Amino acid sequence: MRFNYFLSVVFFLVLFSCNKEQINEPDDEILYFNSFENASDTAGWKGYCFVDLVDEVPENGGKKSVRISCGCIGPHTYFDIPSCEKDCYLIVTCQGKGEGVGGGVALENKTGSIRFGIDGEIHKWQFFQTSDTLFCPAGEKLTMYLIGGGEAGGTIYLDMLQVEKVEK
Repeated sequence: MRFNYFLSVVFFLVLFSCNKEQINEPDDEILYFNSFENASDTAGWKGYCFVDLVDEVPENGGKKSVRISCGCIGPHTYFDIPSCEKDCYLIVTCQGKGEGVGGGVALENKTGSIRFGIDGEIHKWQFFQTSDTLFCPAGEKLTMYLIGGGEAGGTIYLDMLQVEKVEK
């Protein structure tokens, strides 16, 4: 009887430890991370563009992603993220895809900005990363801008959006 109980416990431990939809957890080098799993993940966002949580996700992206769709001059959605406690260099990464004219992602502070575009012809999830770093002095305000479209209509889908500290 004890042996059967033991086997049952081991079976359930193995079963529940093998989650294929595991979401990346932030660590000390991650300043900001969002996988857009519920409406509270967009709390504090400002702007005038349509933002929606959708069921389309990349591999390991959880159950939801965010869709930003607009046709006006950007930025369409923006939000402040926590500042660095110490001087640091930052990059932005995410999984994304686009429709129409696509859009982009930018991170700015007083000293500069980094950004990347997501072409509207990218219909499968792809990894995006800024090609440069952004220097962030300790305590300086950081703002993330999300752009879906431009003068013509466009849409971007984002998931696993993160701002990461890197060595220069």
